[in-house]
Amino acid sequence: MQPDQTGTFQVACKTFDHFTGGMKQWYNVKSCGKGSSDDRHYGTVRTYYVAAEEVEWDYAPDKTWAEKKMEGMSKKER
Repeated sequence: MQPDQTGTFQVACKTFDHFTGGMKQWYNVKSCGKGSSDDRHYGTVRTYYVAAEEVEWDYAPDKTWAEKKMEGMSKKER
């Protein structure tokens, strides 16, 4: 692996519980003075275009669970 930048970098998990639990690390990249023998850095560059449409999503299309819940409740609880 050949880094293309020197400096101090952090690798951290973006899951909140993991991050607050300490799942993060700082690391240092220093120059070793050697040049890369291969000038090809990353190979072929590909560009992808993605279309998206925002829609309202019904997470519970089957409402029978609500009716069953209401049947089991007294009028006072409703």
